[in-house]
Amino acid sequence: MWEMFMSSAQMMLKGKLFRDNGMVIRQWAIGFLVAVALIVLLGKFILPVWAAAVIGGFVTGALMPYLFKDLKYN
Repeated sequence: MWEMFMSSAQMMLKGKLFRDNGMVIRQWAIGFLVAVALIVLLGKFILPVWAAAVIGGFVTGALMPYLFKDLKYN
């Protein structure tokens, strides 16, 4: 299991894991910005920060399969 993780991590860092690395970065950034926006807005105006973090993490985790559905591996 560790070997598979290390192999994937090395390929990712070398830029050989995905066909379109720009798309991977773009989709990841969209998910990151959604998470930050949810946590900050909910934590500042509506909920305690811990609850905002839980909700932001849940929503972002649910969003990731949609964002990454079109990624192609090499």
